Amino acid sequence: MTSEKESFPARELRISVLNEQRAEGFSDTVRETSFCSFRRSGDKFYISYKAEGSRVMLKVERASISMKRTGEFGASILYIPGSETEFEYRTPYGSIPMSVFTKHLEYDLNEDGGVIEFGYIMNAGGDELTNMMRIIIER
Repeated sequence: MTSEKESFPARELRISVLNEQRAEGFSDTVRETSFCSFRRSGDKFYISYKAEGSRVMLKVERASISMKRTGEFGASILYIPGSETEFEYRTPYGSIPMSVFTKHLEYDLNEDGGVIEFGYIMNAGGDELTNMMRIIIER
Protein backbone atom coordinates (compact mmCIF):
# COMPACT_ATOMS: atom_id res chain seq x y z
CA MET A 1 0.00 0.00 0.00
CA THR A 2 1.18 3.48 -0.74
CA SER A 3 2.22 5.60 2.23
CA GLU A 4 2.30 9.10 0.71
CA LYS A 5 -0.10 11.53 2.40
CA GLU A 6 0.00 14.49 -0.03
CA SER A 7 -3.37 15.56 -1.42
CA PHE A 8 -3.86 16.33 -5.09
CA PRO A 9 -6.80 17.78 -7.00
CA ALA A 10 -9.10 15.75 -9.22
CA ARG A 11 -7.71 14.80 -12.61
CA GLU A 12 -9.15 12.78 -15.46
CA LEU A 13 -7.42 9.45 -15.99
CA ARG A 14 -8.26 6.20 -17.77
CA ILE A 15 -9.78 3.39 -15.69
CA SER A 16 -9.94 -0.30 -16.60
CA VAL A 17 -12.02 -2.62 -14.43
CA LEU A 18 -11.75 -6.41 -14.67
CA ASN A 19 -14.12 -8.50 -12.55
CA GLU A 20 -13.83 -12.29 -12.71
CA GLN A 21 -16.88 -14.05 -11.26
CA ARG A 22 -17.23 -17.74 -10.41
CA ALA A 23 -19.90 -19.95 -8.88
CA GLU A 24 -20.72 -23.63 -9.15
CA GLY A 25 -21.25 -24.27 -12.87
CA PHE A 26 -20.76 -20.57 -13.76
CA SER A 27 -17.85 -18.35 -14.78
CA ASP A 28 -17.88 -14.86 -16.27
CA THR A 29 -15.48 -11.99 -16.83
CA VAL A 30 -16.68 -8.40 -17.03
CA ARG A 31 -14.33 -5.78 -18.54
CA GLU A 32 -15.04 -2.06 -18.51
CA THR A 33 -12.87 0.82 -19.70
CA SER A 34 -13.73 4.46 -19.19
CA PHE A 35 -12.37 7.75 -17.93
CA CYS A 36 -12.51 8.60 -14.26
CA SER A 37 -12.13 11.50 -11.91
CA PHE A 38 -9.25 10.60 -9.58
CA ARG A 39 -8.12 12.60 -6.54
CA ARG A 40 -6.51 12.26 -3.16
CA SER A 41 -7.37 14.00 0.08
CA GLY A 42 -5.09 13.12 2.98
CA ASP A 43 -4.82 9.33 3.11
CA LYS A 44 -7.98 8.68 1.03
CA PHE A 45 -8.32 8.25 -2.72
CA TYR A 46 -11.58 9.10 -4.50
CA ILE A 47 -12.47 7.63 -7.90
CA SER A 48 -15.65 8.31 -9.86
CA TYR A 49 -16.63 6.90 -13.27
CA LYS A 50 -19.60 5.87 -15.40
CA ALA A 51 -20.23 2.17 -16.08
CA GLU A 52 -23.20 0.45 -17.75
CA GLY A 53 -25.59 3.37 -17.21
CA SER A 54 -24.53 3.88 -13.59
CA ARG A 55 -22.19 6.20 -11.75
CA VAL A 56 -19.64 4.37 -9.58
CA MET A 57 -17.84 6.14 -6.76
CA LEU A 58 -14.99 4.50 -4.87
CA LYS A 59 -13.33 5.69 -1.68
CA VAL A 60 -10.08 3.83 -1.00
CA GLU A 61 -8.85 4.07 2.58
CA ARG A 62 -6.03 2.42 4.45
CA ALA A 63 -7.92 -0.81 5.19
CA SER A 64 -11.17 -0.62 3.23
CA ILE A 65 -12.91 0.35 0.02
CA SER A 66 -16.41 1.75 -0.12
CA MET A 67 -18.25 1.55 -3.42
CA LYS A 68 -21.41 3.44 -4.20
CA ARG A 69 -23.25 2.68 -7.44
CA THR A 70 -26.13 4.97 -8.42
CA GLY A 71 -28.54 4.74 -11.32
CA GLU A 72 -31.27 2.28 -12.26
CA PHE A 73 -29.41 -0.38 -10.27
CA GLY A 74 -27.58 0.73 -7.14
CA ALA A 75 -25.83 -0.29 -3.96
CA SER A 76 -23.48 0.97 -1.26
CA ILE A 77 -20.93 -1.72 -0.45
CA LEU A 78 -18.12 -1.69 2.11
CA TYR A 79 -15.17 -4.05 1.52
CA ILE A 80 -13.09 -4.76 4.65
CA PRO A 81 -10.56 -7.63 4.49
CA GLY A 82 -11.58 -10.53 6.74
CA SER A 83 -15.06 -9.08 7.34
CA GLU A 84 -18.57 -9.66 6.05
CA THR A 85 -20.72 -6.58 5.39
CA GLU A 86 -24.37 -6.38 4.37
CA PHE A 87 -26.01 -4.13 1.78
CA GLU A 88 -29.15 -3.73 -0.32
CA TYR A 89 -28.91 -4.12 -4.10
CA ARG A 90 -31.55 -1.72 -5.47
CA THR A 91 -33.32 -2.56 -8.74
CA PRO A 92 -36.38 -1.09 -10.48
CA TYR A 93 -38.26 -4.15 -9.15
CA GLY A 94 -37.27 -3.79 -5.49
CA SER A 95 -34.26 -4.29 -3.24
CA ILE A 96 -32.37 -7.53 -2.65
CA PRO A 97 -30.53 -8.06 0.66
CA MET A 98 -26.96 -9.23 0.04
CA SER A 99 -23.61 -9.51 1.79
CA VAL A 100 -19.94 -9.58 0.86
CA PHE A 101 -17.06 -11.28 2.63
CA THR A 102 -13.83 -9.57 1.59
CA LYS A 103 -10.98 -12.07 1.34
CA HIS A 104 -8.19 -9.62 0.54
CA LEU A 105 -7.52 -6.03 -0.51
CA GLU A 106 -4.34 -4.55 -1.93
CA TYR A 107 -3.63 -1.27 -3.65
CA ASP A 108 -0.73 0.82 -4.87
CA LEU A 109 -1.90 4.32 -5.81
CA ASN A 110 -0.18 7.65 -6.40
CA GLU A 111 -0.97 10.85 -8.31
CA ASP A 112 -0.46 9.07 -11.67
CA GLY A 113 -2.95 6.27 -10.85
CA GLY A 114 -2.09 2.72 -9.94
CA VAL A 115 -3.71 -0.62 -9.20
CA ILE A 116 -6.41 -1.83 -6.80
CA GLU A 117 -7.07 -5.58 -6.33
CA PHE A 118 -9.57 -7.21 -4.05
CA GLY A 119 -11.26 -10.58 -3.78
CA TYR A 120 -14.62 -11.20 -2.21
CA ILE A 121 -17.51 -13.63 -1.93
CA MET A 122 -20.95 -12.18 -2.62
CA ASN A 123 -23.95 -13.88 -1.04
CA ALA A 124 -27.58 -13.39 -2.10
CA GLY A 125 -30.18 -15.68 -0.57
CA GLY A 126 -27.63 -18.43 0.08
CA ASP A 127 -26.15 -18.32 -3.44
CA GLU A 128 -22.44 -17.47 -3.42
CA LEU A 129 -20.46 -15.80 -6.19
CA THR A 130 -16.67 -15.52 -5.87
CA ASN A 131 -15.22 -12.34 -7.37
CA MET A 132 -11.72 -11.09 -8.11
CA MET A 133 -11.64 -7.42 -9.07
CA ARG A 134 -8.66 -5.60 -10.57
CA ILE A 135 -8.84 -1.86 -11.23
CA ILE A 136 -6.09 -0.09 -13.18
CA ILE A 137 -5.96 3.71 -13.27
CA GLU A 138 -3.49 5.35 -15.64
CA ARG A 139 -2.82 8.40 -17.76
